[in-house]
Amino acid sequence: MAGIDVALGAAGGSTASVSRYTYTATASQTAFTGLDDSSQTLDTTGVVAGVTLNGVTLVEGVDWSESGGDTITLTSGAALSDIVHIVCVDLTAVASGGNLTGGFTSTAYDHGTVTTGTITPAPAAGEANFQTLVNGGDFTLAPPANDCTVVIEVTNNGTAGAITVSGFTVTSGDSFDTTDTNVFLCHITTCGGSSSLNVEAMQ
Repeated sequence: MAGIDVALGAAGGSTASVSRYTYTATASQTAFTGLDDSSQTLDTTGVVAGVTLNGVTLVEGVDWSESGGDTITLTSGAALSDIVHIVCVDLTAVASGGNLTGGFTSTAYDHGTVTTGTITPAPAAGEANFQTLVNGGDFTLAPPANDCTVVIEVTNNGTAGAITVSGFTVTSGDSFDTTDTNVFLCHITTCGGSSSLNVEAMQ
């Protein structure tokens, strides 16, 4: 299939499981589930690495969505005899203590425009480790509850407010401001009982 190449390895010969599924669509078909053209049962409980339609890569959240651990649904129905390819990666197949030899890309989790409240990054709840938000008003930034590393891109708009930092063991780097269009990268790490925030002004 075009455009998707997955290679993962782990120490001791263990590898992540990569599954490729091919479906020939019926007229106006949107949901793809169950047995594919090779009688493999679709399993999307891991990471869906990509979906293509007639060789064209589709965009998650725009062109397709996943549900139930076993279904890919297209936003627009496929035409009769269109070919849908789906690639899934089961990361649990990598043995504990293994060494990954392949890299990953990530689609950033978008918090949208934040005007109040507290942003607490939560990769364990399904948010990606790379995140974005627009500063549209006063809000608080707090550390994740679980051990992880998160990078958040903060972009000010015309109503940007003060960002209060709360709960971090250590903070460092640049100061936030409220200048329209200014951008900041927030590098956050939580480990054990400690947490750190480093703010990097991108201008």
